[in-house]
Amino acid sequence: MFAVPSLEELGFETEGLATAVWPGGEMEALTRLERHLERKVKSSPFFISQHY
Repeated sequence: MFAVPSLEELGFETEGLATAVWPGGEMEALTRLERHLERKVKSSPFFISQHY
């Protein structure tokens, strides 16, 4: 079975690091993607020329 390697396995020193607090999961990823795409569309020349 394959897994994402830990920071330690990649050779990083992790002692003293705070626990990462980063929301995750599919719904969080889809929400972030939607926000990103909305910003891209609103700043595109095509959107501006068609809606203003």
